Amino acid sequence: MVVIAAHGDGNKRMTADQVVAISDSMIGDGANLIYVKTPGVGPDMAELAQRVPKLRLVDSGAAQDIPVSDILLALGELADLYIGAEGGTAHLMATVMTPMVIVNSGANMARWRPLSNSVDAVEARHESPTGLVADVPAPKIIEAARRMLATRRRDHPCLMGHADEQEALPA
Repeated sequence: MVVIAAHGDGNKRMTADQVVAISDSMIGDGANLIYVKTPGVGPDMAELAQRVPKLRLVDSGAAQDIPVSDILLALGELADLYIGAEGGTAHLMATVMTPMVIVNSGANMARWRPLSNSVDAVEARHESPTGLVADVPAPKIIEAARRMLATRRRDHPCLMGHADEQEALPA
């Protein structure tokens, strides 16, 4: 399962065209792709549903009794990959060591990157003429996603079926 989120504030969001291109490519590769609407401005969910009928859509704010962060953390624990801009959602995904592709709009990744070796940062300032996340060509993000999916690993050994190995270790 691949989780993508494009909502955010300021330059920390992707366009509907980017999400559609990434979704079409990843679904074409056989991925089970889920788009999560997170707080902030971003692509219209109805438009995404129309343009990519096989894309599953989740509004993280729709469950009134469940905090948005809990929904995102649960999805992150199950996901093989997260794709999104550097920001709050990426930080939540990092807490459960979700492998990720971050489209970075200028944050100092030496200081603020997730504490994981399963991160590929696409630098907007290098990959787009404007330096904006919204102007990074989708093929650059797709390339990074394919690289991450090819490794199929997490840094956290206790997630995704590895608990048995941990139980076998001496205390």
